[in-house]
Amino acid sequence: MGIAAVSNESSALVPALIITFFMGAVFGYYFLLVGRVCNYSSAATYREAWEETVGSNGSTAVAFFTTLEPAISVIAYVSVLSVSVEGSYS
Repeated sequence: MGIAAVSNESSALVPALIITFFMGAVFGYYFLLVGRVCNYSSAATYREAWEETVGSNGSTAVAFFTTLEPAISVIAYVSVLSVSVEGSYS
């Protein structure tokens, strides 16, 4: 699946790699910022950093959604992998 599902041209690989590296850099910078906030606030968790910088309002929701987000990502990855594996065996 992947790029082959969108284009039969090998030239599609270059824009796909650029987008992938760009998104990796953006998310890497995001995690760097979260680490800096945790260091600044002497917090061990994202929830503690939220409570120290923003206040206790919404900290439960932040903890819930930061736990839920990876779970949803795993479901999405499994869906993509199942379609990819299914396509390779047919």
